[in-house]
Amino acid sequence: DMPAMNQQEGTLTSIQLRVNPTNAALAYAGYELNDIANALGLTAKETVDYTEMLGAIDGFKAEKFDDLPNHFTNKGEEMRGYALEMTSAATTDESVEKFDESTAMKDAMVYAANPTLQFNDFTKMSHQLSEEVGLYVSSDYAKANELAEGDTVLVTTTKSSLELNVRIDSKIGGNIPFVPSFDSNLNSEALFNDYRFSSATIKKV
Repeated sequence: DMPAMNQQEGTLTSIQLRVNPTNAALAYAGYELNDIANALGLTAKETVDYTEMLGAIDGFKAEKFDDLPNHFTNKGEEMRGYALEMTSAATTDESVEKFDESTAMKDAMVYAANPTLQFNDFTKMSHQLSEEVGLYVSSDYAKANELAEGDTVLVTTTKSSLELNVRIDSKIGGNIPFVPSFDSNLNSEALFNDYRFSSATIKKV
């Protein structure tokens, strides 16, 4: 068990390349990140004590957590934390290595993913959500492979096989079939190894 972002003070580096302070809004009665760090031999009392140490990493600043700004201006400008000072080395060399076509996957690909509104067994229990487990495919994929909603197919990977009903997902396009994990009874992980995709054969039953 780990605290959520609103259960522990610390910093979060966003995809906008900002180091933003986060504050605890809810109590947490488990092991926080600094508890784990202490168990591994570090000695900081609080997670925020590590904030200043980020300065040892390129792009970060050696600033204490309590010194980080944490507000927006009246115009909505973000003043929280600071922006990473990232640099990149420019190059004029645009040459690339020739792609070895013999190493390319030639079979169909199947992905481990969930439809837009489903995440796990808890969301599956919601009567407002009507998605069922199956092999989700785009309309393009269904048309190209002569599949219709409700058809039964056998999905086979190097690890295992599953019989699944076809579900056409109008929210995706392209040549994309995926198997969801929001229903643990399906055991969809049986099709995959260490990746969220696998080479597969898909045949009508």
